[in-house]
Amino acid sequence: MDIIVLLTTFFLTVFFDLILAIEIGMILSSFLFMKRMSEATTINDAENLFAESASNGETMFEEELPYIPIDTMLYEINGPLFFGASQKFQDVLTELKQKPKVLIIRMRHVPFIDATAMNSLKEFHHKLQSSGTGIILSGVNPQVKEELHKSGPYSILGENNILENIHKAILRAEEVSK
Repeated sequence: MDIIVLLTTFFLTVFFDLILAIEIGMILSSFLFMKRMSEATTINDAENLFAESASNGETMFEEELPYIPIDTMLYEINGPLFFGASQKFQDVLTELKQKPKVLIIRMRHVPFIDATAMNSLKEFHHKLQSSGTGIILSGVNPQVKEELHKSGPYSILGENNILENIHKAILRAEEVSK
């Protein structure tokens, strides 16, 4: 794909104009970047996380989860959560096989979130709330937390459901599921 951008820019420079070639090259590169970033974002459930760590012989970070409470599901998002990956996020979460009482979304590896992803989170929260499921966000970094605060999901989810680490999130899940 990079070669296509290179060749397109080259031929536009030769046959048309350098300025036009740079503009088109930048646009094509931007689309290529967005495609790669959306492919880099992964969303895994707890079963996949445990299987992945066991298969490669590594122990999970911070002596990982001793247990996940009954009626609680855990998903982890790795990578930026922006409009390119927002559809993947929505697809994975809408295909939940069972409706748990609590859904923990672990976001420790999410460097940023955009408005499209926040709207998806709001919509998803409303769907789950109507079926009796609560959402807890875990490991949200300060920049993402600030964006959530500015855009509304912070107040919708509630301050007590956006937590710093997975251990606090599991304790909160136990409280909510009682």
